[in-house]
Amino acid sequence: MASTAPMELPPSDVGVMVLDNKEKVRKFSFDFIEMLIRMKWMASPASLFLMRPFMRKDSHQMFKSFVIPLIIFLTETRKKDENHLLYDAPAAMMFYGNMSDPADPYIAATYATLAAESLGLGSCMIGSVGTFLKYTGKNFRKKYGLPEKMRDSIIVILAIRN
Repeated sequence: MASTAPMELPPSDVGVMVLDNKEKVRKFSFDFIEMLIRMKWMASPASLFLMRPFMRKDSHQMFKSFVIPLIIFLTETRKKDENHLLYDAPAAMMFYGNMSDPADPYIAATYATLAAESLGLGSCMIGSVGTFLKYTGKNFRKKYGLPEKMRDSIIVILAIRN
């Protein structure tokens, strides 16, 4: 369903990376969190203070109220071997775009969630990964076969309903 979702003018350049088991989902999650740990200094209060004159007010507020707390939370839960990024889902799909309309990956992901629900699967969209990978993570993107320049992306996690 996602591949035939109505997006912009064809052909769409939306790609998808599939993590087809819990172990791959966990590895992706922990690799991502390790990347965040290495760049944690960039999201520290001191760095944020120094960057403030160069940031829009809404970007500064997002860093202060979302990015920094998210990095701290994911770092702390990773130390406990807990996966609060993708929740050890049995499968995940990352939809991403290069030159496409920024909405296209979200449209494809929406169709994927509808298809999953129609098959009796649970699904959830996770947007935080794409926010980071849009601006950083060159080696991480290369490791997972993601394009060097990604504009927008979103992850859909899937699970069997109980």
